[in-house]
Amino acid sequence: MKVVAIVPIKLNNERTPGKNLKRFPDGETLLGHSLRKLNAIPNIDEVCVFCSRPEVQDYFPQNCDKVHFLQRPEFLDTPQARPQDIMREALALVSAEVVAFYHVTTPFISEGSIIDCVEHVTSGDYDSAQCVRRVGDFLWMGDKPINFDPASISRTQNLPEIAKETTGIYVFRREVFEEMNQRVGKHPYRHYVGSIEDLDIDYPEDWEIACAVYQYLKELKRI
Repeated sequence: MKVVAIVPIKLNNERTPGKNLKRFPDGETLLGHSLRKLNAIPNIDEVCVFCSRPEVQDYFPQNCDKVHFLQRPEFLDTPQARPQDIMREALALVSAEVVAFYHVTTPFISEGSIIDCVEHVTSGDYDSAQCVRRVGDFLWMGDKPINFDPASISRTQNLPEIAKETTGIYVFRREVFEEMNQRVGKHPYRHYVGSIEDLDIDYPEDWEIACAVYQYLKELKRI
């Protein structure tokens, strides 16, 4: 069963310009860090960087033989493009029974987490897999509490369990998207992660936090 990782990249980010090619303190780019990790995953056969600009290949790390450039239409770089548009265009260009969409802006999803997600889909036990994080906070939607009673406040460890998507990686069988137009199927596997793997870079302050975490993990020899 062929597994292809698809890494969607655009170089014209609105909220944090150029973030996908930003460099950590040791000079490694955000993109390069992710590609090295994906290239080392034994149950991923190919890694496709899905980008509209071929010059992104200048930032590919050396000795990553699984990594390839996949040209994507420029309209996917616009704010109007939806995640489903990106997935549809990418799936039309790759031949694989299982795909893993990986976003470099969640750079600390571990190799072990990725391997576990892929294994649970390729085993046939689940049609999709994603990394999630437990949320143990008092949550509101507008002026209404979601998971607690303000008149009888409980301890946070006793709140009902709610899981949030990390947005880092989505693994699914091709037919999940073809039949449902989504990346999470009817029988998904959820791999729980902590706050480091959940870290997502959206805004400039997120990048500052990510650099500090990167240095910390380097010192521990965990990346």
